[in-house]
Amino acid sequence: MHSILHACRAAVPASKLIPRIANGSSRAFSRSSASLRGKSLPEFLEASTPALSAELAILNSQILLPLHLTHEQQQLVYKEKNRAALETDPVPITIGNVTLPLKHIDQNRMPNRWRTLKAIVDQSSTPEDWENVLRMMEGFRNAGVHVKGNRIEKIIRQMSEAGMHHLILKAAQRADKTDFKLDNPGIVYRAFGSMYDKAADSGWDLEETRKALSMSEQLLELMEDKEHLGKKEVGPHDLRASPLVIAVPTGLTAAIAKMFKDEDHFKVAKYASRLVDTLEQNNGEFLEITIPQMNNELKEKRNFFQNTPIFSLMILQRALKTSSKILGADMPKANVAKTVSDKLSELFKEIEENIDDSRQVLFRKHLEKYQKLEEV
Repeated sequence: MHSILHACRAAVPASKLIPRIANGSSRAFSRSSASLRGKSLPEFLEASTPALSAELAILNSQILLPLHLTHEQQQLVYKEKNRAALETDPVPITIGNVTLPLKHIDQNRMPNRWRTLKAIVDQSSTPEDWENVLRMMEGFRNAGVHVKGNRIEKIIRQMSEAGMHHLILKAAQRADKTDFKLDNPGIVYRAFGSMYDKAADSGWDLEETRKALSMSEQLLELMEDKEHLGKKEVGPHDLRASPLVIAVPTGLTAAIAKMFKDEDHFKVAKYASRLVDTLEQNNGEFLEITIPQMNNELKEKRNFFQNTPIFSLMILQRALKTSSKILGADMPKANVAKTVSDKLSELFKEIEENIDDSRQVLFRKHLEKYQKLEEV
């Protein structure tokens, strides 16, 4: 059987790593490379199930750990001839506050990082599990792995369904560590929509709606941070001026005014005015171009639900209708609000007539959930 010294010499001749391992100093090995400084592995909380715990262990030991190793260290763990030596005398390595034993890794059988991410998200159920999902995002970012927008959207959607809206906000607040940036339309629409869903899923409970409004306003403020869009001047197609974004705080403010029966509707008017202005920007592009394009997508049988933020359109319509009811004759540019709302009603009718049964159920579920505000 190869000794540790022999294995390391075969893997990295002339490396300074050799005498440190040969002398049996595993701690020296873990600190042997300056490149590991500032690097870290996620420190996970106790998972709700053994299966989820196993997935988290795979993530750290087989996916993230190798990405932090130096070239010499990777040669040590990847080469088959070093397997026996590492099994006989595992060498611990510390990255951040996590210490793991270096084991042989078969590069042809390494776990798929995205399958592992999906498994962790799908199996999460407790607050601790969802906190681990956030730590997983930080682990990927620290290892230099970019998580695609559609995967972040999946995380947002499932966090929202689990009632973990505070973690969605936390992920955006820690964008420099999570890669959760409010500069991607899909991520932005999903994040803001989740805050509206927080209120709707509560049955429009007043306190939950107030919390949802506060979170949506914090997201708006975050978009001005350098990690997101920055304080640059708002230009055409800027997400900060998207009607699908402004509709959320507008709709939630109007919902609170409706439930609280507050006679001072200044805040509702402020948001409503901002919303109708976004509908008129770029020469009325939203009404003249965006909605017709959505109609075309529907008629051409594309993946409408994937290509179009359909639930954000529902929120937009509810925001316009609720604001108009609250403000009455004081509704800013009421004709614009009514025209867009009517056009969206036509679009929704076409959607119901053209989508398959399974998506019809999902579509109607959201529509009814948002409309329940009228009953409060």
